Amino acid sequence: GNGDSTNEKQNIENDEGLSGSIQDVTNRNVKMLSQKGESFDVMLEEDRNEENQQKVQDNMLQQTKINANV
Repeated sequence: GNGDSTNEKQNIENDEGLSGSIQDVTNRNVKMLSQKGESFDVMLEEDRNEENQQKVQDNMLQQTKINANV
């Protein structure tokens, strides 16, 4: 690198990420968000809300399909 060790490390992490597991990707996203000053709890809360929102939408979709079939 050009003597900027942070850049070097970031590049290595990015390379790993391409073939990395979901967990690696999640960890990296968490790190990135943490760097933005987000608290871990807030992130988890947002994740849960998004998941729940998705479930609600899925359920509504199922209901609609069932009603359409009847």
